[in-house]
This record gives sequence, C-alpha cells and structure tokens, in this order.
Amino acid sequence: MKQTLLYANNARSTTLSGITTSSTTIAVADLSKFPTITTGDQAFKVTMDDGAGHIEIVLVRGTASGSFLNCLRGQEGTTAYRDWE
Repeated sequence: MKQTLLYANNARSTTLSGITTSSTTIAVADLSKFPTITTGDQAFKVTMDDGAGHIEIVLVRGTASGSFLNCLRGQEGTTAYRDWE
C-alpha cells in the first residue's frame, strides 16, 4: 500500500511515559499540533530528541487519545532508542 505522508510545521510535544525499543504506542502531552490521520494509508514522521545527543525518527501511522499509534521506530537510519522518558 502506498503511504501518504502528512506534515505539520514545528509540531512539538513531550512524551508522557517511558518508551522502550519495542514500544509502538507513544503517549504525548499535546497531540493537537500534529497531523490528523483519517485513513489507513496516512502517516507522519516525528523526530525524537532527548537533548543529550540521542535522536530517533519515528513513522506514526495512527493517533488517538493523546498517543501516537502503530509506530515504526528507527526510521531513516536511526535506531530505536532504549530509554525515552
């Protein structure tokens, strides 16, 4: 299936709980600034940055109840980081 990427300029939020390397759901403090996914072929990318040199790109394929859902971690040559807080 062809993926339609959605975009939002300067969308930012913090995570609400710890994330492991296998987490596919990420709870965030403010989902309102990110694109609204309405169909199964839509997605958007987020860059997670802990401010200490760890950066990970995540493909988000769903949103609901203040969370990114069905996430594909470690995109574009990044690695799923083990300890996001």
